[in-house]
Amino acid sequence: MEAPRNFLRILELSGQVYLGLRVASGKGIQSFIRLMGPQERKGWILMEQGIEEWNILGFSEIEGNLYLYGPPFESMPEPFISLLDTPLGSTLPPRLILFVRRLYSLAQASRVPEKLYPEGIFFLKDGRVLILPEQIMQRVLALEPLEQRIAYFESFNHPDLTGQQNCSFFLGAITYRLITGANPYQGTTELSLHTAMRQLPPLPASLQRPGLNEELSEFLHLVLVEKEKPTLAEWVQRIETFSKLPLLSHLTTEEREKKSKEAERFLSERNRTYRRKIFWVRHKTQVILAIFLSLVIGYFAYDVFSNILRPPRTLGLTPEQVVRLFYSSMNTLDHQAMEDCVKGKVGKAYIDEVTQLYVVSRMRMSVEFKSGMVDAETWYRNGHPPIKEGETLYGIAALEVEHEVEQDPKEEDPMKGKSTGPFRFVVRFHRWIPTSPSEGGVRFKGFKIHERVTMQKEGKRWIIGEIQRLHSEPLPPPSVE
Repeated sequence: MEAPRNFLRILELSGQVYLGLRVASGKGIQSFIRLMGPQERKGWILMEQGIEEWNILGFSEIEGNLYLYGPPFESMPEPFISLLDTPLGSTLPPRLILFVRRLYSLAQASRVPEKLYPEGIFFLKDGRVLILPEQIMQRVLALEPLEQRIAYFESFNHPDLTGQQNCSFFLGAITYRLITGANPYQGTTELSLHTAMRQLPPLPASLQRPGLNEELSEFLHLVLVEKEKPTLAEWVQRIETFSKLPLLSHLTTEEREKKSKEAERFLSERNRTYRRKIFWVRHKTQVILAIFLSLVIGYFAYDVFSNILRPPRTLGLTPEQVVRLFYSSMNTLDHQAMEDCVKGKVGKAYIDEVTQLYVVSRMRMSVEFKSGMVDAETWYRNGHPPIKEGETLYGIAALEVEHEVEQDPKEEDPMKGKSTGPFRFVVRFHRWIPTSPSEGGVRFKGFKIHERVTMQKEGKRWIIGEIQRLHSEPLPPPSVE
């Protein structure tokens, strides 16, 4: 995913000139601003020695974009995420080395943030680094589409780490990306990406990019895989050393072929080890594993054949019924019904997430004879009781579907399935998903979400042609036992 542009602009307000940094776009912005206290409006300027504050003087919405603004600098800063587009070179990028040093100044001042937000980091021309407040970036992140969150936050922050440990992991993931051109961990959803970070060691950098310095590759593998991460002080020492060593060495054709085979063996062995580890922990014996695989394969085979024979579940439904079926099917983990409701890859992130949870629930059902899933709608009807240990809260609640586009009087009644559209709805709901434990013991995240759903006619049935996120804000975490 190419890095977004136009992050910066000069703002002239009441005769004064300010530096504006774009932090969000679209609707739902003002509700986030109102929640911000004075302590959240101070950024940090990291220097060779010490830290300065950069006061955020206000927010301005221009052409659908939200800018925070503060005192200008002599020249325009450059967004950190532009570093991700740096072409592969034969040396470590100088700005990476600079960032490691500046990040260490936060550790010296005991101000290491819990997480790092690449979209809230900027390089100044004089070698200083500007970091926006973590509280602001948390709210900005909630407004972003899933693809952007994964590309510029989730791929570089470990779900279970905070503070200096997470900063070390962040530097490892960023360095891996800058010297190989690929992220160490891949995933199209937060769940799949976090699972990879917890369970799967990445392909060593020297196999991802043959000829890469082996010592650097081994260091990055330690950073990304080992439980105890190097401190930021260690990072400064190691990055200084690596900056003086050649990053690449020339390989013959035979040596490159050997590296390619090593990479294939590593990935194959990694997958085998991962499967053995997961199934052994859960089932203890190979007999249970064999039974489990047979059940899963048989169940999915049945689903495949039944899907071939059955008509689409949306046949004969009105547009609103199709919309309600799509969202309510999250509670029943019915990914097949969701697929019947959409066109192509529309809603793919939702469907992939439901599919993964469906498989997990069936695994648990085959062994424990219970899925452990608590759907959000039932949880709301029961008055939000505490979530018990071992239970997973997931799904949609408080679903509201409202017509956005009025029907043309000349058209036939679309609710009878005779109109060809366009037909749009605004859908409001509360969405709950499982998350990793944090310092506050939060196991689940909730969001109040507004989306625009555009319908279109395909043959004799209505399908969802587009889903657009309009607004998202976090909900208070549920109580747990």
